[in-house]
Amino acid sequence: MNQEQFIKKINIVLVEIDKMINNCDEYSYTNKQQLISIKNELYDMINYLNSESIFQQKKGKEFLLSRIVIDSWPFNNEVGKLLVELEEDFNSLTRKYKNV
Repeated sequence: MNQEQFIKKINIVLVEIDKMINNCDEYSYTNKQQLISIKNELYDMINYLNSESIFQQKKGKEFLLSRIVIDSWPFNNEVGKLLVELEEDFNSLTRKYKNV
């Protein structure tokens, strides 16, 4: 997956997260604050990839979306699956840039 494909995938998930935020009363496993936090993490991923820091060693910020999803979301939740995939894709992309 390249950066452009990754950003397209993130944008799809952002739309789904917005839908969940608007209907968060329907979800017993999450709340509005957690969804907003996840949304901010996704934007941080995009900003990280768009910055020049991709050529430097990643320091400090770690994206732990999979931990949130695995710890509290239902296993069969499609948005949760996509969040785990996005974190894996992000880590793969940043490893490529670090090895350049």
